[in-house]
Amino acid sequence: MASALAEVGISDAAHLKSLLKETKNPVVTIYDFEKQNRINLVSLNPALPLLDLHNVTRNEFYQSVFDQMKLVFERRIDDFSKKSKEDRNDALLKILDKAFPLASDPLLQPFVMRMLSKLESIPQDKLEKIMADPVLYQNAPIDVRRHIWLSKPDLFRDEVQELVKQFVDDVEHQVSNFVVDSCPVLKNPREKRANCKILKKIVGMTSGNKDLYDNAVLAIKTAFTTTQLHAQPFVASLRSGLLMALHDSEFKDILRRDEVYKFAWCMDACIRANAIDEKQRRELTTALNGIKKSETIIDAALILFDPSCVNLILLELETELRQILKVQGFPKGSEKIDFLMRMLRIGTSAPEMAVENSTSEPNLDRSIISRLLKRV
Repeated sequence: MASALAEVGISDAAHLKSLLKETKNPVVTIYDFEKQNRINLVSLNPALPLLDLHNVTRNEFYQSVFDQMKLVFERRIDDFSKKSKEDRNDALLKILDKAFPLASDPLLQPFVMRMLSKLESIPQDKLEKIMADPVLYQNAPIDVRRHIWLSKPDLFRDEVQELVKQFVDDVEHQVSNFVVDSCPVLKNPREKRANCKILKKIVGMTSGNKDLYDNAVLAIKTAFTTTQLHAQPFVASLRSGLLMALHDSEFKDILRRDEVYKFAWCMDACIRANAIDEKQRRELTTALNGIKKSETIIDAALILFDPSCVNLILLELETELRQILKVQGFPKGSEKIDFLMRMLRIGTSAPEMAVENSTSEPNLDRSIISRLLKRV
């Protein structure tokens, strides 16, 4: 495969190798090759023998020149940022028209990618060429790939699903090696988010873009349906994890349209407090009723299927039942028991709801409260 330099008519190492295979006088061939491809400045010629006397090889010299040019070019790119949007884009596009064919060259690739990342809108033909080259695509910075993802949402969702798989593998490893008193799944949610590299990466990929956020949520839901049951709670935790990670970041404005935002935020506060007080119960009930009407109950189910949520609900159930037993009451008369059982029912129904693509809240078997809990 021809190198990026060869494709634009510049001799490269492969060309020299080809010449050496055919020549009978390699010394002359190397001399001619160097003469044709060196820096042709009249003022430089007298200095080259001096460099030879100091044992400075041509490779060292050219590398030094390249390093200096690199610094100059980086400053020039930064200077473009000071121009108006229109002038900056015009200037960068003019350079890119000549530089982009060299994007696959390892030495020049960083410059090309840096210029692309400065553009408000990258021309589609350049995005197509990046997508067509797997190595170039993988080396492209997120700022550049984000332009691709906006035009190719399927590609973005595939990447998020791969990250979800990595997340599940990481959590399963942690769970299988946890110390009894410090289960990583049940840590403070804010602490978990701060330490989760996968979640940070997904947040960085969305970068506050509503379309990418929606596609990230869709990817999490898709991954949830294809994940084995024992690992589904971990995937479910990413639904609220992503939402709350964005809430903690500078991109929280994109969450206003998310139907489960208030519910997830309130539930997160309860988990951090390790309790659900009366005010929070009313807020969660109101939010849950609103979600039910908007037919996004599966999102609420994923939030409630998070191991931290299930753990809190069960702890609250135990506490409430103990209080009822103290006064010799009955569970079926407790509004909080009804509320907690409703949330537990929704959360534990998440796998079935995801498969069936359900938009309605699952019914709660009242006999669980009137018969089973009565015997606890």
